[in-house]
Amino acid sequence: MNKLIIIVLFLFSSITIFAQKNYSGYYFFEKKINVSEEEKKEMRDDNPRGRNGEVRLLKADGKNLYRFWLNIDNGFPSYHVGEIDGFIEIKNDAALFRILQDKEYQPCKLSFRFYDNGVNITQSGTDIDCGFGASVSIDDKFPLKRKNAFTEKEFEKKFFYAKKYRINVAKSYLYSDNSRTKNKKQYFIQGDIVSVFENKDGSLYVEYVTPKGKFIYGWISSIEADLIEVIKN
Repeated sequence: MNKLIIIVLFLFSSITIFAQKNYSGYYFFEKKINVSEEEKKEMRDDNPRGRNGEVRLLKADGKNLYRFWLNIDNGFPSYHVGEIDGFIEIKNDAALFRILQDKEYQPCKLSFRFYDNGVNITQSGTDIDCGFGASVSIDDKFPLKRKNAFTEKEFEKKFFYAKKYRINVAKSYLYSDNSRTKNKKQYFIQGDIVSVFENKDGSLYVEYVTPKGKFIYGWISSIEADLIEVIKN
């Protein structure tokens, strides 16, 4: 009887730990640098920053699928930057991202390896292959700073350039692609304001973060939302 109880408790604990594993979060690093006053004056930079980078991860559909946004900055003196985003599938604390263009994979690869409270990211391919600034490459550790990748306001601020639409029907359902054949069984309600990143063949691609930090994305019908002008304070 005691052995049975121990086995049951072990299985319950294992299932709980597995179920709770979520890589969503805000990861960030910044390296300290020492810059002389002469160098500051020469470069006209009173507050030089060292190399820094951030990764934001949000759980998407499915068991292991995540949406990521990565920014890297070489820091003083060039401040050349690189930005890239996409979806990755995380298995056994690892993921590989590749750029698919014209149905062919490009040379740029990003390898993600997660460890306790952080992720190590390494790059294969040149700065040009990955669309980065001159001499920008990634081989860095990004410590986890917090579990919520974005607040609702942070998401709106980061993607200020996205066009805003207001839902004009009682329920506007989300679909997996712009053909709108596969219903995701999620929907927006009339009056919701959403960020639109693509308009294609009568469909709008939407990404949205709820007040609780849940990531919602997909395609909606373009006739179910009206373009609005958001007045910024």
